[in-house]
Amino acid sequence: MDGGSVLAAALLYWSCGVCVVSALHRTDLVSYGALSGDLILAEGDDETSRVLTLPRPLYFYDTPFHQLYVATNGIISAQDLPMEKQYVDDGFPTDFPVVAPFLADIDTSGGRGHIYYRVTETPSVLNRVAQEVRRGFPDAKFAPTHAVVATWENVAAYEDQTQGTELSNKVNTFQAVIGYDETDSYTLFLYPEDGLNFFGTQPK
Repeated sequence: MDGGSVLAAALLYWSCGVCVVSALHRTDLVSYGALSGDLILAEGDDETSRVLTLPRPLYFYDTPFHQLYVATNGIISAQDLPMEKQYVDDGFPTDFPVVAPFLADIDTSGGRGHIYYRVTETPSVLNRVAQEVRRGFPDAKFAPTHAVVATWENVAAYEDQTQGTELSNKVNTFQAVIGYDETDSYTLFLYPEDGLNFFGTQPK
């Protein structure tokens, strides 16, 4: 599958499998950015957000999670992350709980992309999540009360510049939206058309 044909909205019940795949335009992503009230992750090669405290706990099976962290490397974690060398090159499963729309060695240094995140109760976002869940699970009676939205916009892969090589212009854009209520959690992975232009990174 070439870069131009990779377009998907993958609805997952956490780790229970992909249920819906369809074409997406960038305008179909859940709203993000400063006007949407997002926080912005610091630029860098291995950054982790400040703790994102959830107004209501998010349940995964019977385990409640009260906080999340968003990381440069395409993941959301329920705990502060270790150094990237302890998980980026090892693949799955990781040794800690994560939601991973695109686990790779990403580097936003020098303005090479932005990473936005927030927790929201905005009705339009909650309705969007509920609608997508119903598409994948017609019998689900799911009415999310909160959602966590994380967006990686035009982010680049880490590249070793010690050899003086020119940086690649390939960048990726993708989004993860975790909707949850008192008992259930669903994650929406959104990959817009032409949003994925590299598909992995080399170990350092």
